[in-house]
Amino acid sequence: MRRAFLDTYERHYGHADSNGEIEVVNLRTSIIGVNKKPMVPRAHERRGSIEDAIIGSRESWFDESLIVVNIYDREKLPVNQRFSGPQSLKRMGQRL
Repeated sequence: MRRAFLDTYERHYGHADSNGEIEVVNLRTSIIGVNKKPMVPRAHERRGSIEDAIIGSRESWFDESLIVVNIYDREKLPVNQRFSGPQSLKRMGQRL
C-alpha cells in the first residue's frame, strides 16, 4: 500500500519522499454484504365489510362543489379493500 501511495503521489506532484511518514487522513470504503431477507409479519386479516369501517360522514369540497363523503376508520378496513373516491380516512390518533 505504501509503494502504491508513493507511486501515485510522485505521478501527481512530481516528487515523493520514500523515507517520510504517511498518515491516512480519510479512507473511503465500500462493503457488500449478504443478509437474510427480513421476516415481515403479514397484516392480520380483518373481518367485516367496508360498511363496518364507516364512522361518519362530512361535507368536503371536490372539483369546486360540496359533496358528502364517508369517513372510514383505517383500522377497521378489511385488508386489500378497494373503493372509489373521494373518501376520507381517519388516521390513527386523529380526532374528528
